[in-house]
Amino acid sequence: MAGRPSSLGVYTKKHPSDVVDISLQAFAAAGFETERRTEKFDQDIPSMNIPHKDKNFNISLNLEGDLDPHEPVLTMSFKDWLDPSNWENTKGYSKFFDICIELVCRLATGFSADYVPVCTRVNRAEVLPLEPPLADHIDQIPQIGVYSQSLIDEFGGLAGLFEEPRWEASRPPWRVGELDDGSLLVITHPKPWTDGGWTESSYVDLRPGEEYV
Repeated sequence: MAGRPSSLGVYTKKHPSDVVDISLQAFAAAGFETERRTEKFDQDIPSMNIPHKDKNFNISLNLEGDLDPHEPVLTMSFKDWLDPSNWENTKGYSKFFDICIELVCRLATGFSADYVPVCTRVNRAEVLPLEPPLADHIDQIPQIGVYSQSLIDEFGGLAGLFEEPRWEASRPPWRVGELDDGSLLVITHPKPWTDGGWTESSYVDLRPGEEYV
């Protein structure tokens, strides 16, 4: 993911009626400045712009009630901000990346999401499911992702998710953290995040992947 723009998608079978409220609660709890947001709900793709210090995050929302499972209820771009090489201050990067991890987790639990990948433009086609069921159309594991317990069960457990051809490495994922609803946050590799000084989350207890796979 280093050096490339990255984005997030939230996939859920339970399309809520309060998409905007759930989104704002997650962003506010993670430390984003929701009171300074701008909204554009009268467009073909409703969106919000939510700042964090000198950065502005554009969030696209699906407010339709008949959402298909392979269509995200929310998408947003991190631009290239998750790449520590774009930061001069590693302390600033570490804090920023930490709240981004918290945001991913809060969006996942807030929406009762089945799948929340963070991916680059390069591997979008492999990471994002283009049709249901999700388990049959996740062809590559994103470097950061949240998986619901029901989705993990469809793979036959986390070990089943980390099988070829989705996972070609000979080792387990780097870190796994269990969220309050039983979903699992998986970070597959330590780099590039640790290059910016980030090693652990202040929000979720991250354990070595070999404890789960």
